[in-house]
Amino acid sequence: MLQAIAFIIFAVAIAAGVGEGCSGGPKADKSASEAAPAEQAPTEASPENSAAEDSDVQSDVTDDSSAEDGTDITVGENPEPAPTEPEPEQPTPQPEEPTVVPPAAPELSVSRQGDNLHYRWPSVSDAQSYTLYYARESFGNINSLSDYANLDGAGRISGISATETILQDVERGIYWFAVITASKTENSTVTESAPSEEVQWMIGTKPLNDTGLIVCNGFDPDDSGWVNPGGCIATSATATTAGVYDDADQTPVPAGLALHSGRDALAVAGALPKTGAGSAGFDFTRLASDGTVYSGSGDFGTEPWDCVLDHTTGLAWEVKTTSGLHRDQSVFSWYNPDNASNGGISGSDDVTQNCTGYQSGNSGTYCNTDAFIIRTNNEALCGFSDWRLPTVEELLGILKLNPDLTPAVDSRYFPNAGPGAYWTSAPAAGQSGSSWAVEFFAQRLNAHAHASAHSIRLVRGN
Repeated sequence: MLQAIAFIIFAVAIAAGVGEGCSGGPKADKSASEAAPAEQAPTEASPENSAAEDSDVQSDVTDDSSAEDGTDITVGENPEPAPTEPEPEQPTPQPEEPTVVPPAAPELSVSRQGDNLHYRWPSVSDAQSYTLYYARESFGNINSLSDYANLDGAGRISGISATETILQDVERGIYWFAVITASKTENSTVTESAPSEEVQWMIGTKPLNDTGLIVCNGFDPDDSGWVNPGGCIATSATATTAGVYDDADQTPVPAGLALHSGRDALAVAGALPKTGAGSAGFDFTRLASDGTVYSGSGDFGTEPWDCVLDHTTGLAWEVKTTSGLHRDQSVFSWYNPDNASNGGISGSDDVTQNCTGYQSGNSGTYCNTDAFIIRTNNEALCGFSDWRLPTVEELLGILKLNPDLTPAVDSRYFPNAGPGAYWTSAPAAGQSGSSWAVEFFAQRLNAHAHASAHSIRLVRGN
C-alpha cells in the first residue's frame, strides 16, 4: 500500500513539472525547486495539456488509492471518516384504542297516522340517539346502508333522542321502506348499530281499517275441529316469526298472520297512537248535529250524537236513532237512477213502505236508497250535504269481525245497529237486478235483489 501512495505522489509531481515546461514561461531554477517545502502547491498548468493529464491523475487516484479496508484516501489531505447516516427516530408506542362495541339493532314498527307514517321502537339500553333511514324502494337493493342515498326517494332523520318519530305527508299509493339504527359516543368515537329489520307501509289512495279481530280462531289438524284458543297476541308469534296457538295441541300460527301485525295488533300491544278512540285498531270520534266534536258523556240514550268520524279513513258515518228520519228500523229497496253508476239497471224505486216519513204518491218520501240520500242531504246531517251509499270496501271497513259479536260493529260509536244487511253502492256483476250488501250479523258480503228491504248507513268523504 505504501508503494501505491508513493507512486501517486510521484505521478502528481511529474504532472506539475510537465505543466511548467509547457507554459512557455522561464525555466524554473532547479535548486529553488528542490528547496521548496513538500507541501507547496504546484505552479498553475497551461490549459492545453492540463485537462488530459489531470484526467490521468484522477484515473490513477481512483483506481489505486483505496485502502485495504475499502476506505477511499485523498492524496494531500488527512482522511476523514465517511459521514454516518443518523438512525431514524423510533415512534413512541401509543396505547391501543379500546374496542367500542356498537349498540344492538332496534326493533322497528310502523303505523299510519293520517297522511303520516308513525315509527316506533323499544329503547336500546346503551344507545344515545337513533337514525331512521327511509326510501321508496327496499334497502335490500343496496350492499351497505352507507349507500342509502342511491335509493329512490331516500332520506334520513338523525339525532332522534326519543323512541318514535313521524315521517310526514308521505306520498300515497306506494310502499315506503324504513330501517332504524342506534348510535352511541364512547372515547370520542361514534359507533352506529346494524340496521333493524326493514318495515314497509303503503297509505292507500283509499285507506281502509283493519279487521278489528283480535281473537284467534283456527282449524286444529289433530282433532279436525275448530278451536278458539284465545288471544293470539299472547303467543310467541310475531308478524315475521311463526309461533303456536296457546291451546293444548300447540297448533302453529303462520308467520305474518294478520292478528300479529297491522293496527289491531299494535293497539293490543299498546303501541298504536289514536286521535280518537275505539276498539282494536279503530280510531273514531263522535260528532254533534252541527259537525263539531261531541262533548257529551257517551251515553247515547241521554246525550245522543249524530255522526262518527273515522280518523283512519277520513270518512264520516251516519248514526242510527230510535226515531225520526234515521230510525234504525227503517228499511229500503236499492234504487239508483244514474246510468253512469247503476250498472245499467236502476233498481226498485217504491217497493217497501217501512221507513220514516213515507207518503204514498210522493216520490221524495219513498223508501228507496236514492230518496233517502236526497232527504238526508236536504237535512244537512252534521252540517254536510254530500252523503251517499258506501262502497263495499268502505262498509266492510267498519265491520268488527268477531264470532261472538252481533251485530259486528263497535256499539259505543254505532248504537242501534239495524236488524240485517246494509246496502252498498255496488251492483253485483253477473247477477242482474242485484247489488251487494254487508250483513253485520252474519259478518259477510252477499248479493241481494234490488227489491229486498235492507238498512242503510250513509257515508261522506273521499
